[in-house]
Amino acid sequence: MKNFKDSMRLKEGEILVTHHTDPGWTPLFTIASGVVIEVGGIICHAAMVARELGVPAVVIRNATVLIPDGSLVELDADTGKVRIISKTK
Repeated sequence: MKNFKDSMRLKEGEILVTHHTDPGWTPLFTIASGVVIEVGGIICHAAMVARELGVPAVVIRNATVLIPDGSLVELDADTGKVRIISKTK
């Protein structure tokens, strides 16, 4: 998801993949099962909100390009890795 305007497409249990987040994105964290962002670190908005809500989160450069919308992925926040199980075209 490259823009917040696309946020209505996120369904409960899906992993949110985006460039960055800000406080306006916080409600999405309550329905996402995980978060992958392209920029940030341990004190960025996404990381802090994810920790507070118990949602796994990782930072991966170019995530929105590497993980197309609708792809099936496995997220491991302990190792900071995302495994793409299947990509959509």
